Amino acid sequence: MSKRILATFVAMGCLGMASMARAEDAPSQPLVSDPAYLGPVQLVDIGGRRLNLYCRGTGSPAVIFDSGLNDSMLGWARVQPEVSKTHTTCSYDRAGLGFSDPSNRPSTAANDVDDIHKALQVAGIKPPYLLVGHSAAGLAVRVFADRHRDEVVGMVIVDGSHEDQIPKAKARRALEALALPPPKHEKETPEPDCVAAAKSGSIPKSSPAYEPCLGGMYPGVSQAVSDATFAAMATLTSQKAYASEMANFVTASADEARATRHDFGDMPIIMLTQAQQPAPKGLPQAFQDRRTMEWEQFHNEVAAMSTHGVNWIVPRSTHIINYDRPEIVVDAIEQALALAASPGPTPVPKEKRINPIVTDPVYTGPAQLVDVGGGRRINLYCRGTGSPTVVFASGALDTTIAWALVQPVISEKHATCSFDRAGLGFSDAPTRPGTSANEADDLHRALKAAHIAPPYVLVGHSAAGMSTRIFADRFRDEVVGLVIVDGAHEDQAIRLKAIATPEAKLHWYDEINDTTCVDALKDGEIPKTSPVYERCVGKDDPRFSPAINAAQLGYASKAKYQKATRSEIANSWWASADEARATRKDFGDMPIVYLTHAPYKPVAGVTQLLQDQRTATIEQMHNEVAAMSTHGINEIVPRAGHIINYDRPEIVIDAINQVLRMEEGHAQR
Repeated sequence: MSKRILATFVAMGCLGMASMARAEDAPSQPLVSDPAYLGPVQLVDIGGRRLNLYCRGTGSPAVIFDSGLNDSMLGWARVQPEVSKTHTTCSYDRAGLGFSDPSNRPSTAANDVDDIHKALQVAGIKPPYLLVGHSAAGLAVRVFADRHRDEVVGMVIVDGSHEDQIPKAKARRALEALALPPPKHEKETPEPDCVAAAKSGSIPKSSPAYEPCLGGMYPGVSQAVSDATFAAMATLTSQKAYASEMANFVTASADEARATRHDFGDMPIIMLTQAQQPAPKGLPQAFQDRRTMEWEQFHNEVAAMSTHGVNWIVPRSTHIINYDRPEIVVDAIEQALALAASPGPTPVPKEKRINPIVTDPVYTGPAQLVDVGGGRRINLYCRGTGSPTVVFASGALDTTIAWALVQPVISEKHATCSFDRAGLGFSDAPTRPGTSANEADDLHRALKAAHIAPPYVLVGHSAAGMSTRIFADRFRDEVVGLVIVDGAHEDQAIRLKAIATPEAKLHWYDEINDTTCVDALKDGEIPKTSPVYERCVGKDDPRFSPAINAAQLGYASKAKYQKATRSEIANSWWASADEARATRKDFGDMPIVYLTHAPYKPVAGVTQLLQDQRTATIEQMHNEVAAMSTHGINEIVPRAGHIINYDRPEIVIDAINQVLRMEEGHAQR
C-alpha cells in the first residue's frame, strides 16, 4: 500500500496514517519473501483480459482476499499462508494493478466484484466463499455478498471504508478547523500527476514523482519482493488503474455500496477497526475522540446488518491491521468460518420475545451450597460436561440468573458453573468486605470444594470484569481464557469524572455513599410497605416466571443481600479498583475477548461531542485490557445495552466459543 494513498485518506480525515516500514520496526529477517509476489502466479482469462490469481490450500469454504486501494495481493502475505493450512484461499490483483491486465471500464467496486467472480468461476474455485476485504475493499466485499448472496457464507472487513465517510469527514473537518491553532503559512508541495509522470510507460526512479506516487512498502518485505512490487506500481497501467479507483471511490463505488442490502440475516460479519484514529497536532482530545467514534460507528452500522455481526477493536495497530496484527485477522477469519459452519439457532430480537423467557426452577432456590470455609456456603450452579469448564461471574447486585440465556447453550458441549456471590441470591452472608479479590477467592474455594477441576474459561459481566482478571492473575495456571462482558474498569470513575459536567461532578460519588437501602431494613428485611421498596428491592421482571420473581424479590429484600451489595458498591472504586490495578498487564497469548455495547445512551444535558468523548474513554479502557494479550480484542456489540447477556446472548455465546476454539488451537500447538 502506497504512502500516497494513506496520505490522501488522512487528508480526507477518513483513515489513520498506517505506519509503513520504519527502521525500528524492520525485522532482522524478511517476513515476506514468497516468490509468488515476484510475478504473475495464474493469469485467468475473464473475457479477453487476464486477472492474476494466487490460490493455495484446500478445504471449503474458500477464503477470498481483496486488497485496499492501489494495493496488490501482497497485502495478504502475512495472513493467507496461515489460513491456507486448512482452507482453499485466493488473493488477486485487481484490473491494472500488480500483474493483472488493464480494464477498459472504470475501476468501481461493482466492476471489481464482477472481475473476481468471473476469475473464480474460470479457475474452478467453487463456492461457498468467505470474503475478506481491507480498506476500500470493504465496499467491494459487501457488493459481492449482496449480488451473490447464495455463494457467500461470511465477511471479514479489515478497517474497511464506508460509503459515507467522505461527506461526513468534510463536515467534521469544518468544525475541527475552528478548534485547531491557526495554520502556518508554509508553501505546500502540490500532488504530482502520477499518470503524466508515467507517460513513457513507467515512472523513472530518478523522477521527483517516483516516491510521492509509489510511497513506502509494507514492513518485513524482502528486497526482491519490494523491487518487483514497486516496478509494477510504477507502470502507466497501474497509475491509470489507481487514478480510476480514486475517482470512483467517492462516487460510483460509494453508490454501489449504498445500494446493497442492509440485512444479511445470520451471515457472520466481523469488522476489524484500529483502536485510535490519529489526528492533527493540537486538536483537542474531544475532537480526536469524535474522529475515532465516527470511524467506529461506520463499522458498527455494517456489523449491525447481521445477527452475528460484531466490530472488533484491535489494539496496537494502525490501518494496516493485516500487517500490524495478522494473528488477529486470522482469528477473525477462523471465527467467521466457525460461525458459518455452526451458526446455532436463529436469535429472536428482544423486542419480539414472548415473556417469560426464563422459567428454569433452578433459579427459585439453591442449586448446590458449597462450604468455602468456616461453615459459610456459596450457591454454585453447575451443568454439562467437557473441559475446559466455563465459569460465569455476574455483575453488581446480580446472581446466577444473569446467565440464564447463555449457560444452558454452552453446557451442551462444556462443563459450566455460575454462582451467587456471598450474601447474594442463595449464598450465605459474607464475613468480609465485598471486594473483587474476596469474590475471586470465594469462587476459587467453591470450585475446589465442588471438585470442578481446571482449566477454566472465565466469563464476567460488569463489575465481575475486575474479579475475573484478579482470578486469572492469581491462578494463572488454571485459566485459559477470558470473556469480559461490558466489564467495569478500575479507572473508570476517575477518567469519566475528569470529563463530566460540573453538575455531575458534584454528585459523582453519591451512589457509593448512599445507605438508603440498608437504613430501610426492619427486622432483617425491607418491608413491602417501605417507600423505597421498589427502588431497593425491585419489581416483577416480565422476562422471568412468577416463581422466579417471587424468589428474587424474596432474597433481595433481606438484610444479607442489602448489606452485601452495599459493601460491593462501597468497595468498587477503592479496594476492588486497587486490586484490579495490581493484576498483571501481560497475559501472553491467553485469549481475551472484551464485549462492549454500542452505542452508549445519551446523558441528559450532555453535548454529542462530550457523549462521544465519554464513549471513547470507556472503549479505551476496554481496549487496554484486550491489549494485555496477543490474542486480545474488544468487540463492539451493536443493538445492545449494558446487559449484553440478555440483549444479545448469541454474541456472548459466540465469544465464549471463540475463546474455546482459540484455547484448543493453542493446546494443539
